[in-house]
Amino acid sequence: MSTVHYRIARVVGAWGLLTILSFIYDDLLYPAAILIWGPIMGGLIMTACAALINITMLVSYMRVGTDWLGVNILEDIKTNGEERMGRFDRLIDDCFDRSIILTVFEPFVYAFYIPSTRFFRIVLWALRKNDLFAYILLNIAQDPFVTTVFLRHGLFGKLRRKDWIVFCSSILFSNLYWIIRNTILVEVVKAAWKIISS
Repeated sequence: MSTVHYRIARVVGAWGLLTILSFIYDDLLYPAAILIWGPIMGGLIMTACAALINITMLVSYMRVGTDWLGVNILEDIKTNGEERMGRFDRLIDDCFDRSIILTVFEPFVYAFYIPSTRFFRIVLWALRKNDLFAYILLNIAQDPFVTTVFLRHGLFGKLRRKDWIVFCSSILFSNLYWIIRNTILVEVVKAAWKIISS
């Protein structure tokens, strides 16, 4: 597998793993915490856990210095035009043509790849608007770790004061969104259950 193919496989794999982890945390654990402890205590517990998980991921990502989220690919597309996304799509197809092993996993890879390329296109559109717009979108669609990494525009190394402000405000913003969203979801499910069981 060439270096380019390896980089693409790494990005697709990373987004696949992030998608699974986000689903477990945001769509299973978060509503369960709200249901068990209520929106205030449950929200505080999940916010504290999210802060710990995200800070660990962010510091590790910056220390390792490997762009497994594909931020530099996105920055390249932003600078050099939308046709780069088409080239990215063709490289994915080429990976499957060259590797028998990857062909076996093709349905699973595409299950993660298609949402991640759609996400890339949406983030690219938001970043072209401005960083504030991208900040709001990334916090709703992803988490503080991803938001901070994307708003560093491909930089690695020591986090600046601005990065810490983005990260800390993202913890508050994104978790407030998830508390409100999951409280509404839990209340709707409880009301539906009451109607069904009566």
